[in-house]
Amino acid sequence: MGAGSAPRFSQPVRQILMMLTVLGLVLAGGWFAYGRILPIFMANTWLNGLILGVFALGVLACFWQLGQLVRSVVWIEQFAARRRDAARPEGDPVAAPRLLAPL
Repeated sequence: MGAGSAPRFSQPVRQILMMLTVLGLVLAGGWFAYGRILPIFMANTWLNGLILGVFALGVLACFWQLGQLVRSVVWIEQFAARRRDAARPEGDPVAAPRLLAPL
């Protein structure tokens, strides 16, 4: 990247597609194996339900963090655009996302 070139940031589209693909494959595998898995699941419903709940919570947490990353990329693109157009009067500055707080 040269001194005069603008920084470029990209949305994590490939990661979103990969996560949705893997989630779809896991759900499809569970759908096809449902008949064989159900008796095993029912052997200890509480423990297996807890395991399934923690898995679902982990998947939701991953998608939540990906959403934070998308919002951070949008914010940093807007920040870079404001820096490039320094002559333009600045509006109300938006607070940085929590993901970028350490920076």
